[in-house]
Amino acid sequence: MSAHSIATVVWILLIAAPAFGQDRTAEAKAAFQEGSVLFERGRYAEAAAAFREANDLAPSWKLYYNIGQSEAAAKRHGLALEAFEAYLSAGGDDLPFDRREEVLDEVRRLRDMVGFLEIEAPDGARVIVDGVERGCAPLRGSLPVAASVDHTVEVVPETGAALERVARVAGAQTSALDMTAREDLAEAPAPDGVGGADPRAETGGETSPLAVAGWVVLAAGGAALAAGTVTGILALKADEDIVESCPDGGCYPEHHGDLDRRDDLALSTDVLLAVGAAGAAVGAVLLIVDAARGESAGDVALRPAPGGLAVAWR
Repeated sequence: MSAHSIATVVWILLIAAPAFGQDRTAEAKAAFQEGSVLFERGRYAEAAAAFREANDLAPSWKLYYNIGQSEAAAKRHGLALEAFEAYLSAGGDDLPFDRREEVLDEVRRLRDMVGFLEIEAPDGARVIVDGVERGCAPLRGSLPVAASVDHTVEVVPETGAALERVARVAGAQTSALDMTAREDLAEAPAPDGVGGADPRAETGGETSPLAVAGWVVLAAGGAALAAGTVTGILALKADEDIVESCPDGGCYPEHHGDLDRRDDLALSTDVLLAVGAAGAAVGAVLLIVDAARGESAGDVALRPAPGGLAVAWR
């Protein structure tokens, strides 16, 4: 995009000046001239704002070309795409062939560099992206924005405080952004002694991580105890078989394998029962702590103790 293109549109604007309302023509010309100067100085975002001001004062579809040029130079690709598409749509058959092809090439280039935001906001709220107002909710469609960079999205409702978030979209992708949540409308906690509801009920009855851990550890301990019981029964049965085969207390070499098997089962039983008992105890403690915290947060703590853990109350 060249300075020659800017000069061409300046000439077109001057030719069309008589069609402007007389009370706003001078202001529109001044804003346009300011935009041209800013563009030449490389202050592209400010130039785009000046061209928009000229368009607000004296609407002309030709100005979308200048806005698109400025936004593209400022690397605000979503705004540039929006302006160039408006230029093509409004210009229609009045566009010279060369200019149409030039803008179409630019549109194709920009479409590879933008993503789209679908913003949901309270009806009537102003939607501002990166300091530029993009319309009022409900928006008619998704907003093109430069891909792979952070964008500041601000929603200003007709009443109440504004809501601001940061969003990023990938190229050629559409991301939904719900801006209807009003954090400032969250209910304040009830005073002490009022409405003594279970704190966990406020989160929709969700189980706390401590309770989940307690049940998992308790279940693992129970499984180890069950396995230890089975190996213990097998060890006793193996011992009975050995006693029957070795009535005088001495066993033949062919029975040595049975002796090893009995000893292995007995050792496994001891380990499984010890681990299972410890797991069951820890799981029960975690569940007790979780239940106690639901009644008096901060008064219950799990502390190290000789040989394990202890529950402490203040």
